[in-house]
Amino acid sequence: QSELVSGWWNFRLQGLAAIYGRMCLPVPISPSSGGPGSDVGDIIMRILILVDLQYDFMPGGALAVAEGDQVVPVAKRLIPHFDWVVATQDWHPADHLSFASQHQGNIVGDLVELDGLTQVLWPDHCVQGTRGALLHEELDTERIRHVVQKGTDQRIDSYSGFFDNGHHK
Repeated sequence: QSELVSGWWNFRLQGLAAIYGRMCLPVPISPSSGGPGSDVGDIIMRILILVDLQYDFMPGGALAVAEGDQVVPVAKRLIPHFDWVVATQDWHPADHLSFASQHQGNIVGDLVELDGLTQVLWPDHCVQGTRGALLHEELDTERIRHVVQKGTDQRIDSYSGFFDNGHHK
């Protein structure tokens, strides 16, 4: 079993996430302790991880996924059925080095080396503070307990909500 630490909770993953488009489906978890001073025993909780449900990944966005908007109504139906909802959010600085615009003479899709890692060059997308970086407005954001912003370091991309591509952070 893998361990995932969230705040002072220590969770044991009880299953694998099934991936549908850009959204992960239920991962049941069991906290091994309720945290400092708590008497909570093992409780099965269901967690939903929403992955990058942002405007720039929707049709018409800067890095659109064909029919990517079709996962939004699915997410809306699922959210009320989970104890915890977590979302990941690409949140790039405007000068992120995964953007082709930051590499003169290169185009989207080219490969470059950044700090020893191969990097695909993307169009500018999910730039901090832009509409394209926002989570889709139809999501019940009041139910999202935590947002993991990724790709925040100018020099390294992060496709995962757990660590950057170099596994440094």
